[in-house]
Amino acid sequence: MSARALLAVGLLLSLSHLSTPALADAEDFLRVEDTRPGMTGYGLTVFKGTEIERFDVKVLAVLKRVMPCRDLVLIECGAKILEKSSIIAGMSGSPIYIEGKLAGALSRGFTFPKDAIAMYTPIADMVEEGNHPLEYGRYWRADDASGIVPCRTPLFVSGLGPRAQEFLADRLKPFGLVPVAGGAGDAAAGGPEIPLVAGSAVGFQLCKGDLTMTGVGTVTYRDGDRVFAFGHPFLQGGELSMPMTTAVVHTVVASSMMSFKMASPAQEVGSLVQDRASTVMGVIGKICPMLPVEVTLENLKTKTVQKVRIEVIRNPVYTPMLIQLAVMNAIETLEPGSNDVTVEVKARMELDKYPALEVSETASSTSGLSGDPSGIASVLMPAVQLMMNPFQKVQVKSLSVWIGLRPERRTAEITRAWSEQAQVEAGKEARVCVALRPYNGSEALKTLSVPIPRDVPSGSRLLVHLHGGQAARTLLPQPTNVDELLAFLKDRHSSTNLVATLVLPSASVRYRGFDTRRIPIGLLRELVPLLDHRARVAPDLDRVFLPTEWVVEGTYGVTLRVK
Repeated sequence: MSARALLAVGLLLSLSHLSTPALADAEDFLRVEDTRPGMTGYGLTVFKGTEIERFDVKVLAVLKRVMPCRDLVLIECGAKILEKSSIIAGMSGSPIYIEGKLAGALSRGFTFPKDAIAMYTPIADMVEEGNHPLEYGRYWRADDASGIVPCRTPLFVSGLGPRAQEFLADRLKPFGLVPVAGGAGDAAAGGPEIPLVAGSAVGFQLCKGDLTMTGVGTVTYRDGDRVFAFGHPFLQGGELSMPMTTAVVHTVVASSMMSFKMASPAQEVGSLVQDRASTVMGVIGKICPMLPVEVTLENLKTKTVQKVRIEVIRNPVYTPMLIQLAVMNAIETLEPGSNDVTVEVKARMELDKYPALEVSETASSTSGLSGDPSGIASVLMPAVQLMMNPFQKVQVKSLSVWIGLRPERRTAEITRAWSEQAQVEAGKEARVCVALRPYNGSEALKTLSVPIPRDVPSGSRLLVHLHGGQAARTLLPQPTNVDELLAFLKDRHSSTNLVATLVLPSASVRYRGFDTRRIPIGLLRELVPLLDHRARVAPDLDRVFLPTEWVVEGTYGVTLRVK
């Protein structure tokens, strides 16, 4: 069954449950000002399967303005399972009913609690934020020093190795997300048909395909096609789009570190649209556009090839991390014991209304996966810059990444450099010699011919910087539109290039959209005071490069004297 068909089924199912008792009108909400210590009620959540169960609730205190412009209500929760596990990761969003009225969502707790003491976010705050226009909102940090933290959200991950999972956990820690190895579920195949109502388990997917990641919590309130959950942020993303699924809870795992629900996504039924300070909100039936990504990993020594196909959320912050994670995981799977590693990375981005963008990089490491040996972050940076460009919205239609891996270190360090001539002549070439010392290899000599411009004054001293391509920033001016940005992103050197950068005795000025090069330094001193702060002044540079078989490291400088 297609994704659109599944969403249609989910929509029909959802409409059939609009009259369930879990729904509440605004008059049925319990206001914070009407809440008193000692009041009792119950909460709803799923502890196993898809059955919604009750747990007892007693109000302990109303905490006024414990968060910026926000109140929380302190409660004690009672259930046999909570006596063993305390508050469980995945209970975020569990609706709390006090004296027959919907009061809010179980949302926050304490670090390493022994008792089932928690706090709930008032439902009025959640609905109010959900009614705001889509925009970036206010957030409560997951690592607040007060000890009050959002209830942990288990992020169920399938297809991820231990080292890649460690990488993911480190980057998600500030958001209160805890990666847990779990099954991919049946979301892609349709899965069981589960009504999405208050107390149901709900999932939000960052990634699906050969690698899946689904954060699971609980539905607090259903208003037509709108679903409110969590009672706290998920990824602190403001306007954020990702698939929303139903979920099946397999069991509760009790732990002194963090008890959590072991769950899997079931059926994709809509999209998350808001990730705010007091709620996440999804819309049933809404289709979430994902970014299709194909990663091909080839061991250039053994000729082994592995492909990974995934779909990730479209977001300038999370998309690069998810793709980098997929690449790291593929490397770990194919070469789990490799420490010395050199990789070639090529990425192709198919764009809507613009030509495809292709970028490449080569990197080498002695520490395996640590330190991003694949160079994937560098290769993905153009995609990030396109997504975040200030000129015009650019849609990345698809991304393909090819990684050629060699289980060896292939680096060479610049140890010394010199000019073959004592003096050079303007309008001719200077021959600069460079000594490279490969890792575990003999010294190699390279020669670059550096053209000296005709207009360089006699007696000038010119500096030539020798370095690898990764240190060679583009010489193009800062872009002012998308076409210039694409040219800017393509103008990059591979780290295997040996680069000579000649610093000229002149400068360029970019002012009010105009670029002027080759302004003599003496004249520039008189010109700059006449310009305002919008002027951009940079030294003129000429550059030549020579491809090598190594990743070039280190820098060296050579001074040339012009006759």
